Amino acid sequence: MNYNNQYLEILRKLDSAPEVGPRGMKTKELLLEQIIINPEDNIITIPGFETNVEYAKEELRWYRSGTNRIDFSDIINKTWQKYSDDGKTVNSAYGHRIFGKHEHFINQWEWVKQKLLSDKDSRQAVINLNDVIDKRIPTKDFICTIAIQVFNRNEHLHWITMMRSQDIYYGTRNDIYCFTELQKQLANELNLKLGFYTHIMNSCHIYKKQYKKLQSIIG
Repeated sequence: MNYNNQYLEILRKLDSAPEVGPRGMKTKELLLEQIIINPEDNIITIPGFETNVEYAKEELRWYRSGTNRIDFSDIINKTWQKYSDDGKTVNSAYGHRIFGKHEHFINQWEWVKQKLLSDKDSRQAVINLNDVIDKRIPTKDFICTIAIQVFNRNEHLHWITMMRSQDIYYGTRNDIYCFTELQKQLANELNLKLGFYTHIMNSCHIYKKQYKKLQSIIG
């Protein structure tokens, strides 16, 4: 099943899903949903829910820079300012955790590459995003992605992303675009073919303010 169809099926299921209210915000929620796609099929084209490709490409460029600073560009600053604790950085910046080398994180990208180069069948090629340090200090931006695991099987690079929390309207389209583009990059750097991309959402939800939007899409 293609990406559009899987995404639309989740929207239909969310329409009749039960409500929960974490942090006092009403949402419709599904537990343990997943999307499995060819990473080349990584853009939603459903009218009203389509991927904002211009923004997604900028977010990917931000990831690759390895910085957590939101003054990286005007569009990143505008989008992320409300999630910043200090007006300058954000806690969850994936690129900082994947590519950064600093006090709390090694360069996990290079670590995973070396792991697969030294043991092509390894099951240890994991990028940890949600970390123990995230539990120490309150933040507006508690990280949504738990971890990424990659496998080389039959010279194909498979990528699995596990989300603790996924806003189907705002987060999914950007996350899947960026992570599949990184999958392509890693496959190229390891001289592997592309395998499947799996996106596991432990809590897949939509906020009340988007309920009418959801109704307009599913009819």
